[in-house]
Amino acid sequence: MSEKYDVFICHRGIDAKRNVVSVLSAMLRSKGIICFVDYRMRMGISVKSGIDDAIQSSRVFIIILSPNFASSRWCLDEVVQIMHSVKGMSDLPRKVIPVFYDVPRDLVRQQGRDTSYDLSKVKRTDAAEMESWGKALKGVCDFEGFDYDSKTTPQWEKLEEIAAEVEAFLISHNIILDQDRKMPISREPLHYDVFICHWHPDTQHNVVSVLRGMFASKGISSFVVGYGKNDAGSELNSDIVNTIRNSRVQGANTAYNLRKVKGSTEEERKRWSSALKDLSYFHGLEYNSASTFQWERLSDIVKAVEMSAKEVILCLACLEQLILDRCSSLTTLSFLPLTLRKLSLRMLESKPGSLESVNISLPKLEELAVLWCIKLKKLALETRSLRELNLGGCKGLEELDCKGLLSLKYLELDHCSSLQEFRVDQASLPKLEHLSMTWCQKLKTLAIDGTSLRRMDLQGCTALEEFNFKGLLFLQNLKLDGCSSLQELRVDASLPKLEYLSMTWFQKLKTLTLDGTSLRLVDLEGCTALEELYIKGLLSLQHLKLNHCSSLHELRVDHASLPKLQDLSMICCQKLKTLALDGTSLRRVDLQGCTALKEFDFKGG
Repeated sequence: MSEKYDVFICHRGIDAKRNVVSVLSAMLRSKGIICFVDYRMRMGISVKSGIDDAIQSSRVFIIILSPNFASSRWCLDEVVQIMHSVKGMSDLPRKVIPVFYDVPRDLVRQQGRDTSYDLSKVKRTDAAEMESWGKALKGVCDFEGFDYDSKTTPQWEKLEEIAAEVEAFLISHNIILDQDRKMPISREPLHYDVFICHWHPDTQHNVVSVLRGMFASKGISSFVVGYGKNDAGSELNSDIVNTIRNSRVQGANTAYNLRKVKGSTEEERKRWSSALKDLSYFHGLEYNSASTFQWERLSDIVKAVEMSAKEVILCLACLEQLILDRCSSLTTLSFLPLTLRKLSLRMLESKPGSLESVNISLPKLEELAVLWCIKLKKLALETRSLRELNLGGCKGLEELDCKGLLSLKYLELDHCSSLQEFRVDQASLPKLEHLSMTWCQKLKTLAIDGTSLRRMDLQGCTALEEFNFKGLLFLQNLKLDGCSSLQELRVDASLPKLEYLSMTWFQKLKTLTLDGTSLRLVDLEGCTALEELYIKGLLSLQHLKLNHCSSLHELRVDHASLPKLQDLSMICCQKLKTLALDGTSLRRVDLQGCTALKEFDFKGG
């Protein structure tokens, strides 16, 4: 049985396998995106059939057009098959992203003689193959893509742009869920975990760029002198000296031997020589750019930094921030200073924490993060200053006492899969603005009453049967994707400021009423049981998505109920027989795959 992939990376191994592809594929995997790369194929699988199956199942194709790309029949045949797949399977959303890696777009498009893209130089080829390859390469050049100069482009930042483009496409077509990822909070200036010493022309745009990004993704702050600047370094001013002193780990890139530096004195050269000899006594890692897979090797460095144990002296009398991330053996918090403003216990899903209970009273605490402590069952807090509370991944949490959290604005309970009921009212959380409870798969009852909520995310709460909300006068964004147990819902004037509503893949929802709100976008894709949709007084609605609502028989839209509607999408509504559009502001209507449609009445537009 063939595997399913989200992304297929087409590349020339000798140019890009060990650097760009190694990092990009790992970056995509870290986002939960299933990526095909030929050198990662399992043993025993036919290479050609494996590649063919991967192309057929993939939704995004990243084609890395490098200097030696056109000398490979494999690469050229892959491009032909990709273009055929994209154009021949219009029922599936697909995207092609070309990356012009050290080659200009015009070179690939024109395929001039005696250039690296002269297809006549490919061995054992004929005119038909050359024509097919040339046409496919020109087709790739018609897509928007990325220019990549390996000598000047910061590798991590550019690959992040590509990964973000892929992720946005997959999320927009509901192929993967939006994880709403957050970047780590930045530290105060001059206080970093790691100081990276390197020679700018050799490593800044590749190894250092990727290493710096990998540290950031782990919440490890790193300092690189002159990063992002086109100079070879900077003198050791007082800020750099202080940064070195405040960093807990120093990393040196010694990819070259000591050489004479212009203008240096004999005393300086002796001092440098002594320092390099001292450095050689430390245990280090060897890196050969010609044979080393970049992501895998740099991961070893990141792991070494994470495991580095440094002595930390805490002045408890004035302690304001306590970071206990990845201290996975902690079971209790016996003493915490009353001066604390931030407390962080972020564990890893692969190595969860052992904390079993939290019962704290900290009058000045403003931020509390307890992540992936799967044994934590009860949390009791007494702190009026708390503004942010993150309990993501606490799968054993059964009880949460939120009384008296008068300043709380942000509450995240993602993957708290043991929670069955949650009730919030104005008295207990008067300032709550953001509530995220994605993938709380046992949550059956949610009651929200009269809070200041502006954003609520309940994606993946598959057991949710009862959702009572009233008095949510400020709610703007509501995500209920995948709440497949909800059978009936009414969104009306009790949500006067609601602008965005996403309720995709409700497989039991039969009736939905939308009445008198400020909605601008409604997404109901995949509500396969939806038979009745009542729309009334949605004066601001601009976008309505009803793709794959396969039980809808009829839809009537008039100017009075939807005066500003611009975009209506009803792809594959296979039972839709009647569609009446009267006097709306519609600019786009998509009815692909509505095979039963017999009556289409469009007037007054």
